[in-house]
Amino acid sequence: AAAELELQRAATRLNLPEALAPRLRESLERLQCTFIVTDASLDDNPIVYVSQSFCEMSGYTKDELVGRNCRLLQGPGTDLSVIRQVRHAVANGTPCTAELLNYKRDGTPFLNLLHFAPVRGPCGSIAYFVGVQTDLTALLPEQSARAAHGCTGALGHSAKGRSLADLAAE
Repeated sequence: AAAELELQRAATRLNLPEALAPRLRESLERLQCTFIVTDASLDDNPIVYVSQSFCEMSGYTKDELVGRNCRLLQGPGTDLSVIRQVRHAVANGTPCTAELLNYKRDGTPFLNLLHFAPVRGPCGSIAYFVGVQTDLTALLPEQSARAAHGCTGALGHSAKGRSLADLAAE
């Protein structure tokens, strides 16, 4: 019910025909992507829509996510310089791609490839951000996956602040 109300609100803010909201919801639910939608007009840019795939990836339920900011996925190994890059892009309304060490509900770390972009309303102001996430952890060699999980590998380093390409090259 809350998701339906938010889609109606989105349709109104974006000048979409009211009848489009239920079809938009159905289309979003059929997507096989891991994504979220946040509302840029609300304080703290909260999540207003979350795909089932995102729930499965993160371990959180839709009810636990809607109304919260994405920072709930951050943890002790999350690189603050990457967080600053993401915040800068949000503040400037620009698309962004970043690799983040995030944490599932149960505390398990995962390497998250985040792509997000603003959705502008009819007046040009940012109404929403859409973020698409990919869990890259399984794509890493075993040693690098351990590093991404905050463990040290044979080389005695961690993944914090390092790109997927750097980790995969090891």
